[in-house]
Amino acid sequence: MLEGLADDFFEAKIICSCEPAADEQGRKTVQTSYLVKLEAESEDEQFEPADYLYPIQCIETILKGKEWSEASIHFTPKSARFAWA
Repeated sequence: MLEGLADDFFEAKIICSCEPAADEQGRKTVQTSYLVKLEAESEDEQFEPADYLYPIQCIETILKGKEWSEASIHFTPKSARFAWA
């Protein structure tokens, strides 16, 4: 998931928001943001990941069968954490 990021960054995050209403086939829309802070005091910037689908598939696999509206993966060059609501 680090592909597409600068070699030196402070924190990156992938945020997925799931729409509560499903379509006729039971599918829900998931909107995803890929954000990075290059330094602790810098603003979030969009980044282009090497693979858009892999992080979303990971989140959907973890949350399969659960009701959720937002999920995120926050990572630094040394750690990662997952949160959802």
